[in-house]
Amino acid sequence: MSPLYRAELNVFAQMAADLEQWAGAINAHSAKVRGTAGDLGPPWDVADLGNLERAFARMAAAFNSLRNQAYPLPTTRAQPRPELVILSQALSEIAGIYQKYS
Repeated sequence: MSPLYRAELNVFAQMAADLEQWAGAINAHSAKVRGTAGDLGPPWDVADLGNLERAFARMAAAFNSLRNQAYPLPTTRAQPRPELVILSQALSEIAGIYQKYS
């Protein structure tokens, strides 16, 4: 395995953990409100909604950038691609916000 792939493996592992947290929060919220009439829980903070919007926009931009580039050749620096780091950070932020409301 090249150094670049090893560095990116850690980023992908963190994204998998964040996806699990996000899914768990959605499942917990769903279980909490299942069968209730009307009320779906406390209202979401406007700042959190704005942070979600910005995080989703960063994820979309990172995906587009990754899609539009050739897979890089390994380097001796062994740093993950910046787009993957941005994607991971945005996903972590989204999972954390959802967790607050589960």
